[in-house]
This record gives sequence, C-alpha cells and structure tokens, in this order.
Amino acid sequence: MQNQGELRLGFSNEIKTDDELPAVGDLAFRSLEPSYALMRQRVICSVVALFALMAVLAVLFQRQLPFALWGPVSVAFSVLTMAGLLMAVHRRLADPRKAYALRDHDLSFRSGVWFVSVVTQPIARIQHVELTQGPLERRYDLANVLAFSAGGQQHTFAIPGLKRSEAERLRQFILQHRDARDDES
Repeated sequence: MQNQGELRLGFSNEIKTDDELPAVGDLAFRSLEPSYALMRQRVICSVVALFALMAVLAVLFQRQLPFALWGPVSVAFSVLTMAGLLMAVHRRLADPRKAYALRDHDLSFRSGVWFVSVVTQPIARIQHVELTQGPLERRYDLANVLAFSAGGQQHTFAIPGLKRSEAERLRQFILQHRDARDDES
C-alpha cells in the first residue's frame, strides 16, 4: 500500500534484503595503464639508487666526518635505503591492483594490497572533475582524474595512471551524465 507522498512524488524507499544487494565484486574493473606502474617504479628505483650511492659515499668519506657521526650517518643512509626498497616492493604489488569501474550512475576506484578499498561516488553527486598531469605523467602520456563531490574542498578520490585520451573521455562522460541528471531534476 502506497501513501499519498509516494503517489505524488514517485518516491519509494523499499527495504532491500542481502540477496538483492549488488556485489561490489561483480563490477567490471578496468586496470590502470601499465606505464603508470613502470613510471612509479622507476622513480622509486632512482631514489633508492641515490640513497645507496650516498651511503657508499658516506662510508668512503667517513674519515672526513667526525668519528662520533660515523655510526649515525651509516645507520641513517641504511634505514633510508631499506625504506626505499620496501616502498618499491609495495608499489610493485599495489599498482597492478589499482583499477576503476564506470557505470551509468557511479564511478568506483579500487586500491590496496593487504587492505583492499573500494570507493564509489554517485555521478549525480560529483560537483566537478579535474585532470592533472605532472612532468612525469606528460612524459608517459598519462593523466589523473580528480572527482570532487558536492560540499567538499578535497577530491573524493583520484584515478591515477590513465592515458590522457582515456582520462579526457572519462571526464567528458561524467560531466555529460551529471548534466543530464541535473536536467531530469
């Protein structure tokens, strides 16, 4: 039995059972560009190589340092090198798992290695969309899509590592569908 509010506004708020809920795993996620992972891996490898070189130089020139600094300098460079190596391993595992899914009414982004996170933003709630591209992204012809929701100054989420042309098409799709939803209201 419908009440008068439902008849007038065409609004319904029915209870859904667990069996009726869509599974997030059913989304057809699209992987990011392989060059995105390559770009990030090269950056980390460069940083690790720099710290390793600095550690070797510190050992070679430790006689120039006061004796009290030999140990702390060696430890600092070793720790920084190990942290860089751990970051490289993490990125090697994490970047291929990042993916996005676009449907008529929402946009989802999946990330994480040990703790997988899926963020979904209804397209109707997206206030604006930005494309960003740093110098490394330009070199690899990649771009990031930033989706901003209504009422927030920070982006809801970013989809990194898309080909520039694909990022532009995604942005255009979101803007057109968002505007179509506004016209229906």
